Amino acid sequence: MSIHNKTGELRGCVGTFHTTEQFLSEQVIKSAVSACSRDPGFAAVEPWELPLIDVKVDVLSRSSR
Repeated sequence: MSIHNKTGELRGCVGTFHTTEQFLSEQVIKSAVSACSRDPGFAAVEPWELPLIDVKVDVLSRSSR
């Protein structure tokens, strides 16, 4: 999961090789929260920034569950 501003600059990202949630939708939500608030390389995304960001989700393989 990566978050970019409208000019394409990275604003936050997080990833995992193994899911920790039962459903992909839950994993996406968990990753989105982490990417926008827990990436140590960036300040947390502020509410006013939401219309100015793009979110990219990459699913690399099927879950083994």
